[in-house]
Amino acid sequence: MLGRTLRTGGPVWIRDLRAGDGLPGTQVPDECGLAAAFALPILVRADTVGVLEFFGRDVQEPDDLLLLLGSSIGAQLGRVIERETAEKQLTHQALYDGLTGLPNRALLRDRLHHSLQRAHRRGTRVDVLYLDVDDFKVINDSRGHAAGDEVLAALSSRLLGAVREGDTVGRLAPSPVDTPLVARLEGDEFVILLEDCVAPDAVAERLGALLKKPLHLSDSEVFVSLSVGSAAARIEDPALSADDLLAAANLAMHEAKRAGKGQHVPFQPSMHERARHRHRLGEELHRAVENQEFEVHYQPIVALVDGTILGAEALVRWRHPVRGLLLPEEFFARAEETGLIVALGGWVLQEACGQAAGWRETYGADLSIAVNVSGRQLREAGFVASVRGVLASTGLAPRQLCLELTESVLMEHQDDAIGMLTALREDGIHLAVDDFGTGYSSLGALRRLPADLLKIDRSFVTGLPDDEEDSSIAWTIVRLAQRLGMTVLAEGVATVAQREALCALGCDQAQGYLFSPPLPAATFASELAAGRHSGGRMRMPPQRSAGSPDSGPVRPSATRTPRRQQVAGVRPQTVQLTERQ
Repeated sequence: MLGRTLRTGGPVWIRDLRAGDGLPGTQVPDECGLAAAFALPILVRADTVGVLEFFGRDVQEPDDLLLLLGSSIGAQLGRVIERETAEKQLTHQALYDGLTGLPNRALLRDRLHHSLQRAHRRGTRVDVLYLDVDDFKVINDSRGHAAGDEVLAALSSRLLGAVREGDTVGRLAPSPVDTPLVARLEGDEFVILLEDCVAPDAVAERLGALLKKPLHLSDSEVFVSLSVGSAAARIEDPALSADDLLAAANLAMHEAKRAGKGQHVPFQPSMHERARHRHRLGEELHRAVENQEFEVHYQPIVALVDGTILGAEALVRWRHPVRGLLLPEEFFARAEETGLIVALGGWVLQEACGQAAGWRETYGADLSIAVNVSGRQLREAGFVASVRGVLASTGLAPRQLCLELTESVLMEHQDDAIGMLTALREDGIHLAVDDFGTGYSSLGALRRLPADLLKIDRSFVTGLPDDEEDSSIAWTIVRLAQRLGMTVLAEGVATVAQREALCALGCDQAQGYLFSPPLPAATFASELAAGRHSGGRMRMPPQRSAGSPDSGPVRPSATRTPRRQQVAGVRPQTVQLTERQ
């Protein structure tokens, strides 16, 4: 009867169970004195989710009124079941992540709150590991969001394998609320909650070990790494809330990101102050952009052979109303994080190009102007159009503009950058690779870039001429640039000895305090007005730095053939090393 009702979805009436149309294979009706029966389906919409069975002691013909009453009861039960099912689904959706099936932030906060209460009563600890997938945006951008979802689902299974019941100790049979919990917050962020854990660091180590193997997707494999921040609540922290603990672990996770990704960093109280400082700095930067508190200084770029000024690099400064003049290293990273670097970089480009065009018109100084470009600017779809618009509005010739991008930025964005930079180079704009030698670019990648100038990072200039490693690296960069038909510029030249060593290496241009510090626009203009130029060219004699020798030739102290990082097919030349100044 039950099976028949489930199959048909309709009522079944048996007038006489003993007449052969009863319940097959059972003596229950006879034993219990049952003679008749009927069954009604419990329906939720069109689906049979249950059956109501009724029995009688007398043979009974089908009763339409009784069937109607039973059907009404079945319908009401169906509506109750439907409502309860919907409520359970809504509760599950409210507490669990739809993609991975893991607990979400709401359930995590509830579990963490109760864990902290239990830990305080028992005198135990609670640990939180805050996880973020490194470079997950690259996976989404390169493989698509469907593949990104597969990565998150596969990673969730891998994370569940990293936590074990053995991570929770102190009870012979831990209850479900005491066992480790893995939750997905949003995007690519996960949290592991450990209650009374023996060694939370061991869990973090297992995460790294498990991710050394690729995640398997439907049509490929992918390797991922995690930045992990951890925070612990102990008995001495009774006032610590769930949100406090999550915030502390989140701060530690961001420190792990800044430390180079793929790292585990435990929370330290000093991180709060650094976070507050970054927040204040972000707020102050917003106001600084609105109040136009920035200014551009200009550092001359000279020909090493005779000191002729060929142009200047535009360097932004922040005239802070309280802290005074701030250099880029004090605010540039935060401007990148907040996205303000796009507006700031655009303003610097407009200001610098306008100054260069004005100097040419007023003083006849045909100088080039170098402007730094950040990775954030390079990701802007309208970057090429904005550069062209600045040149058009200021009247500066494209050949007078040089855009500088650091080696690391170019390597990170080379696929996007090559097309945009090639278009700008075809316009006549010069392109420089800044801080060359500090990144990880390959010769093949460098050849694909449309750059025509390499800048030797100041870290390789400081040790010249005595440091053999710096000399070898500088020599290699110069020869590499020559083979690629590029100009070489050395940054941070501060002594006569450094200048002469670079000249001996064949370096073309330089900038640094030996020639001039970065100058405010008005000071730079006054140098032009003073007549320190001829035929549109300026000459600035090298200034003696503190401790530099008197006039006269510099005596060589050693002769050496650099061997490190030699470029294939280039014969090393003898380098004259002079006494360190």
